[in-house]
Amino acid sequence: MSPAILLADEIESAAKRLLGQQPSSLAIQQWCEEYRRSVADITNGRGVSLPSIAIIGAKGQGKTWIARQLVLDEQIAASLPSGVLSTEATTRLHWIGSIPPDAMDVSRELFVPCPAHRMLDLGKPYLVIDTPGYTDDDRNAAAIAKDALALAPIKLLVARRDQLRSAIHAQLAALTEGAVCVPVVTCVPIRELFAPDSSGNHKQSETSNAVSLRSDMEWYAAALAASAPATRFLEPILVADFEADGDESRVGLEFGKDLKDRISGETLESMSATKASRMGAAGDRLQHRVSQLLDTQVPQLSHAVRRLHEAADALPAQAIEAVLGSKLVLKSAVRDRIRAELITGTSLIWFPYRTLLSILGFTHGAWDRLLLSMTGSIPSIFGTFVAWARNLSSAREANRGLSEGIRDQLNRQIQDRLQPAQQQFYRTIDRIRGSVRESRAVDSELSVRLAGVDELQSQAREVFEYTLERHRISRWLLQSLGAIASILFWALMAGPILAVYRQYFAATYQAWIESSPNLSSFPSPSASMLLTSFMISLFPVLILAMLVMGWFQRASRLNSLSEEIYRDELKKVDELQRTGVIDLYYDDPLLESAEYLVNLDRAANAKTET
Repeated sequence: MSPAILLADEIESAAKRLLGQQPSSLAIQQWCEEYRRSVADITNGRGVSLPSIAIIGAKGQGKTWIARQLVLDEQIAASLPSGVLSTEATTRLHWIGSIPPDAMDVSRELFVPCPAHRMLDLGKPYLVIDTPGYTDDDRNAAAIAKDALALAPIKLLVARRDQLRSAIHAQLAALTEGAVCVPVVTCVPIRELFAPDSSGNHKQSETSNAVSLRSDMEWYAAALAASAPATRFLEPILVADFEADGDESRVGLEFGKDLKDRISGETLESMSATKASRMGAAGDRLQHRVSQLLDTQVPQLSHAVRRLHEAADALPAQAIEAVLGSKLVLKSAVRDRIRAELITGTSLIWFPYRTLLSILGFTHGAWDRLLLSMTGSIPSIFGTFVAWARNLSSAREANRGLSEGIRDQLNRQIQDRLQPAQQQFYRTIDRIRGSVRESRAVDSELSVRLAGVDELQSQAREVFEYTLERHRISRWLLQSLGAIASILFWALMAGPILAVYRQYFAATYQAWIESSPNLSSFPSPSASMLLTSFMISLFPVLILAMLVMGWFQRASRLNSLSEEIYRDELKKVDELQRTGVIDLYYDDPLLESAEYLVNLDRAANAKTET
């Protein structure tokens, strides 16, 4: 089955499932049937291998006169009805050419045989389709004219000069979407095309009348282009008002020459290419009509579906805000990552600086108690261990929030936020159908799912990692700080060590040269002296480590990084929603049908933009 027919079947099936036999559903089914006929006409061309030129326009614009200029046989041309009165006007679709179309409806169509050599030479054989006036009071005639729009790759849109600003022309142009269209303006006064010179002859001139014509033509061209952006409009043809002060035969010859100039560059390949364009335009029109009908006649349905979407669209950002919005989790996670970066980025050889960084990292927020604990204060030692346990727990919670918190929060909110919207949808459907409210409208399980939750969690983690990677501390800076701290420590600790070794070496020398060495000459430093020396040497390194740890974990840096991560994660939500990774899907065919119908116009617009 072709995609075009599948589109009509899906729309019709969704309308029946959702709206039953409501008038709006019947209208949609009728439009789907019209669309199928248009698709068949575009695809098969009614069995005609020749390209067709359809002449379309409102009633009384001069369409049949245009058709007569394409027929060189005066007898055949005279047989074509024309006029404003109902007895004179064209009420049936006239096929003019050498090959009749298939499946003709004699009550609506008439074939006028005309050999190819008796038609105006446009460089290739063709058929002419003369249509009834689109605004005819005869609805049947108007419907025939509308159906004919799908039959021809080339259309002549005919409008009288004094009716250029009529809205009906823009409406007709919208129905030519995807085709090649030549605007033909009839009954243009001679004075607007030419101005008489002193000898009485006519020549082109920039008179006020010509300026008025040019202004109206510019407006007309803009209105047509806005109504049918997919239509390729060729240069308009201006037809002089021969009934007032012109020569009909001369005007007809000029029209034929202008038309041949306009379409002489249209090859069979280019006309065949309009099939896909016309098919797409017909599908877009169908989708637009259905969306408009739902918006105007069943607005509560669109409101219910959009409420579901609005609730679902807000969920990811709300989940991120709930988990990360206060910045506490983010700050804790960023702080933990900075501490790890400071420690792992410092080589093990820089003792005891690296060890102090580890201790300070685990006792963040209790450095005062850490210093007091070094004096032997039991309460301070206990407080330091409590701070270490609290920091460890906070780091684990922050990592879990980044790894699973957004997914968990979304899963909780989906039930809380989407269940009321789903209930409102079912109540709306029951009101549209006029049925008694079903139990599922209140107590049903959630039939709405949100796709992309795991992807959002993964992308949020990637944003966190990427942001910290961009702001990571330089490795050479960490090594330089480690070297400075270690040099400072060993410079202070070297005094007691050198004194002990100097005394030890002297005693060893005496033991070698004396016959009875005395063990009391060997140094025996006390533990308190060594510990005091170690603590005195360690203290400046501790101060440096505290300054380094405090600087890289300063509040302004944490706030800046947290804000950047939070902002980038919200952007990631928008990107995932825009690309369809995060989207609603349904377990209920009724919900699927409503979603499909309500978003038809949006889908058509998205396809047009791409």
